Amino acid sequence: TEMFAGVLKNLGAKRAFVVHGSDGLDEATVVGETRVSELNDGLITTYNINSIDFFGETSDGRELLGGDASANAEITRGVLTGKDGACRKVVLLNAALAIMAGGKAENIRKGIDVAADCIDNGAAVKKLQALIELSNS
Repeated sequence: TEMFAGVLKNLGAKRAFVVHGSDGLDEATVVGETRVSELNDGLITTYNINSIDFFGETSDGRELLGGDASANAEITRGVLTGKDGACRKVVLLNAALAIMAGGKAENIRKGIDVAADCIDNGAAVKKLQALIELSNS
């Protein structure tokens, strides 16, 4: 992860997160640990995070398995309409990192809170619906 964070730095990025889940995911995972290389104003810091620290547990990786396009759409709608479980947790964790990268949260826990609020107040599903309508026009 450090090498890719270095590439982002060389390309002029000011804030970025490069992550790799211990389960092989190319995103933050809720199944185990995630290696994170954080670029912040030219400084790269590498550390591990664990979903236990944010959700009190790890999830079963089988809960994250997708399917065909229809099944994946159903999973996405479930997450965005408040269905709890591993898929929601992995979305919250990865969204938290993106929210931090955008400067809208100072740490992962606060980023999770922002992401959860966007889902729980209906803003996320409204954005999805707007995207669907735009792509169908």
